[in-house]
Amino acid sequence: MEIKLQKIGVFYNPKKREAKKGIDILKDWAERRGIEVIPEGSNVDLGVAIGGDGTVLYTLQKLSIYNIPVVGINTGRLGFLTTVEFKDIDVLLDSIEKGNFFIEKHPVIKLTIDQNVFYAFNEVVFLKSENTPLISINFIFNNGSILTPPADGVIVATSAGSTAYALSAGGAIIFPELEVTEVIPICAHSLSSRPLVLDLNNINIQVKFQRKSTQVEIWIDGKEIDIVSNKNEITISKADFYGRLIFLPGWDFVNRLKKKLHWR
Repeated sequence: MEIKLQKIGVFYNPKKREAKKGIDILKDWAERRGIEVIPEGSNVDLGVAIGGDGTVLYTLQKLSIYNIPVVGINTGRLGFLTTVEFKDIDVLLDSIEKGNFFIEKHPVIKLTIDQNVFYAFNEVVFLKSENTPLISINFIFNNGSILTPPADGVIVATSAGSTAYALSAGGAIIFPELEVTEVIPICAHSLSSRPLVLDLNNINIQVKFQRKSTQVEIWIDGKEIDIVSNKNEITISKADFYGRLIFLPGWDFVNRLKKKLHWR
């Protein structure tokens, strides 16, 4: 695969010591090839995220709506969404120049709150707010509705998010080519509580809360965005674009699972 590189947008975590060093390496490589490097640029051919999964998610939020692919250089701990470790940055740049990579497409959740639209690449999380009792959420979709058991909250995850918060909450690991969303109650007060997988295609989920007075925090990809109630009109659907992540040969989803989760 080949990308005609004229401009690269670089995004980094300033708290990571290696991030600035990585930018210098990238700029030097790009300058020798006549490629412009733009800090947090959106009118670019490629996004480079230097940091951990949080930096990759931030970069996806900025670029994916324009169908711009993103590559991640890991300076964090886990880095499940990243392409290479920092020590292999030269290997990555050489592979990109030679077109020796593939793009993995990840479905994205579109969350609408009244007239406001947000996009989730990992997950939307509904959390009970302070001084609020356990919450139950009614998910209303094409063929009926499902009321979640009383819980501290509910995770609605993408396939990419299935290896993040959803995994720690007991959810299933979902391969990226499956265009589904996973619903997982958090610390549910029920022995029968289980994750639920719904097809994201051709579905428009309405979200209502069982208690009229319930106040619920909404978090997207680890950041709080709003506090809502039944006074708000909330829907979940599939975005009309994908998160496009670049990986190198031999670093497919199965191999990432084996490496990051220490499987054989």
